[in-house]
Amino acid sequence: YTALMTGMRPGEQIALNWEDVATDEIHVRKTISSTGYRWHVGTPKSKAGDRHVPLSADTRAVLDAYAPKERTGLVFPSARGTTLNPSNVRERWFLPLLKKAGLKPTELYTMRHTFV
Repeated sequence: YTALMTGMRPGEQIALNWEDVATDEIHVRKTISSTGYRWHVGTPKSKAGDRHVPLSADTRAVLDAYAPKERTGLVFPSARGTTLNPSNVRERWFLPLLKKAGLKPTELYTMRHTFV
């Protein structure tokens, strides 16, 4: 839902911390990227990547509904509380959701274009 309603890149969503989520906007200042087979959280590649994204009331309500009582750390953590692996997000959650909805397989990044 957040991907569809914000236009954020998948790596930006995976690296998103609660401290960057305000009432009406998200401050994008981190992303996850790979170097070979290792993933790491860092800053966006360009100055334009560090930006403020509008957050609609309904998207905020969805985030609030799934938020822990203490909003610290990652917005979308793994079961262990660590950063999600983007490949696992696609294979374990995103593609099965598309299949269940009767939609063709696509990349999570496509949600960014759908938002636009």
